Amino acid sequence: MATVQTAMGQHSFLVEEQEAFVEHVNACLAHDAYLKDHGYLPLRRDSDDLFRKMADGILLCKLINLAVPDTVDERALNFPTTGKQLNTWEMTENQNIAINSARGCGIQVVNIGAKDLINAADDHKEYLVLGLVWQLVKLQLMSGVSITEHPEIFRLLAEGEELADLLKLPPEETLLRWINFHLARAGETKRVTNFSDALKDGSVYLTLLHSIDPEKCPKDPSLVAADADPLARAHAVVENARALDVPVMVQPADIVSGNRKLNLAFVAQIFNTRHGLEVRAEERKEIEQAFEAVALTEEPEEDAREERVFRMWLNSLGLNDGSTFVRSMSEDLNDGLTLIDAILAVAGDTVALGARKVNRGDKLNQFKRVENCNLAVALGKELGLSLPGLGGVDIAAKNTKLILGFVWQLMRLQTLRVLRDVGHGTVPKDQDVCDWANEAVSRIGKEGTIRIGSFRDKAIASGVFLLDLLSTIEPRAINTALVTAGETPEEREKNAKYVISVARKLGATVFLTWEDIVDVKPKMIMTLVACIWQLALKKKAAE
Repeated sequence: MATVQTAMGQHSFLVEEQEAFVEHVNACLAHDAYLKDHGYLPLRRDSDDLFRKMADGILLCKLINLAVPDTVDERALNFPTTGKQLNTWEMTENQNIAINSARGCGIQVVNIGAKDLINAADDHKEYLVLGLVWQLVKLQLMSGVSITEHPEIFRLLAEGEELADLLKLPPEETLLRWINFHLARAGETKRVTNFSDALKDGSVYLTLLHSIDPEKCPKDPSLVAADADPLARAHAVVENARALDVPVMVQPADIVSGNRKLNLAFVAQIFNTRHGLEVRAEERKEIEQAFEAVALTEEPEEDAREERVFRMWLNSLGLNDGSTFVRSMSEDLNDGLTLIDAILAVAGDTVALGARKVNRGDKLNQFKRVENCNLAVALGKELGLSLPGLGGVDIAAKNTKLILGFVWQLMRLQTLRVLRDVGHGTVPKDQDVCDWANEAVSRIGKEGTIRIGSFRDKAIASGVFLLDLLSTIEPRAINTALVTAGETPEEREKNAKYVISVARKLGATVFLTWEDIVDVKPKMIMTLVACIWQLALKKKAAE
């Protein structure tokens, strides 16, 4: 463990985690010709490469796209020219893209600015980089641990469960169930419930790998014995995993130490490489029928996209000291707690709980859940949210449409309140935001400038109006050679992706997707334009 002293006190980070993340980045981005040709990779384990080579934001943005493909439009990044390094302003823009893109993926980025990442190695803020990298590594590895990616997970159904139950299961729980499935198949009575102490002696790993492939991962009798050296056993675990082509990031000592993060990552790597869940021919038809039945009840694509955006926004708030993570808007919000915490995060001291009771705990009964949900609705109304006909019972009953409407209003309120706080003076209405945008673009003096009638205006789909609006904040942030007329679907997609990354480059935290722009989703467009207005007000205040 390394300990550094900062103005905020002492901060520690584990060197073994630093080295493991170096291995992961080297392996996963080895195919990137730019990183290899320009000296970013390979990172050295026994150095501060991980921190220094992320200083200009390029490597970090590549890692974000590895975790969630197409999040960053790399055309918006500043790349160094031959023989020249990026200056501080250019690196800051890149890090703004990285930080705001990470937030847009639901990563918790609290009290981290571009300067912290640029100077991490010199200002002893390596722990900030490691915290961010871990979240991205975890997001990448866990994305593959789902029944939609691997239908074979169907084999993990417990008695009395249905496919929908597996769809709700968090990735970590799926992995634990997967390990226990292999233990049971091997005739073992032991079961694991965590990724630390339960795995540290290596015996579970040996059984798991042997169950997946007995030929490539034979069990050495001398290592199976209870009195065998755990470190020797861990070495065998790593060797067997490599025999299965698992891109191992851990060292044997990491297994023995019981490092939860690294063991979780290692288990996910094994699963994503070789899960060993064979499905018989007769089972495949059953799986297909089960998926068809679930598909009939799924939300339309645009509703699912909207839910994802609101989920990412909630996760970015760092609720409950960062321990709250929303995977499903219906399943994870139906006890009212996350909604109450989100209201307090948005409202601050404006809404006080006073003597009103919040029921907390892992297993709340239905009565207490409804009590919490009623309180959330009451607090929302105190904030001025429009919640006609919504009762706590609707949230507790997992009415997704009503929950999404509630969260949308919270997200909108936060955006508009920031406008008030950064200089507008009052909380503006949607039409005020639209009027400001038209006025700002008209001042460019560009021939053929678009004017929009509302956030439903189909002219927005081309992306040109939004790029013109962004140019009013900082013309240099946009490469006009990359802007098209937006006349074809391909041009509109490229423009929309560029809009989002340029907005993040300038410092905006936005959660919409490029599809929201080309489909002209008024809710998402309004929040984007409001965020751009925030940037304009901040720039004016700084002048």
